[in-house]
Amino acid sequence: MTSDDSLELRRATSHDAMAVARVHIGSWRSAYRGIVPQEFLDSLSVPRRARTYTFDTPETDNHLTWIALDHDAVVGFVTVGKTQVAEGPPVGEVQALYVTPDRWRSGVGSELLRQGEELLAAGGHSAAVLWVLADNSRGRSFYEAQGWSASGEQQIVELGGSPLIEVRYQKSL
Repeated sequence: MTSDDSLELRRATSHDAMAVARVHIGSWRSAYRGIVPQEFLDSLSVPRRARTYTFDTPETDNHLTWIALDHDAVVGFVTVGKTQVAEGPPVGEVQALYVTPDRWRSGVGSELLRQGEELLAAGGHSAAVLWVLADNSRGRSFYEAQGWSASGEQQIVELGGSPLIEVRYQKSL
């Protein structure tokens, strides 16, 4: 846990959707400024994003989201689940990890990532992967400081009509 005793981690519910969406979009707009087209970032909608979350559905939908609360305010979240790997041991995936920009470098992200890793390990995963935009140097440095390493695998994603490179990171659990 961070040195802030007011931080609480718990599983997200449908009641958290709007607060999680505010963190999600606020993080994207700050972290991806200059990486993702600004027009795309400006078009993001908190209510539209909130409607996409399925926090109260059974884990069979391949993901689980936990939130970090500070004095009952959502300040970050992590979503984990199974990745689509054809062969080998079970591999989990950190599908999303976002913290409100005013809490970056406060330990919230580290706590959420640790929680996600523990959830994946408890689910029988021996290793985990995640994808991060290649130009997101802050995010890449964070993951590397947490013991993750770039696998060398890349993929192209399209955001706002622009092709962007994502780098795959991996970690044994």
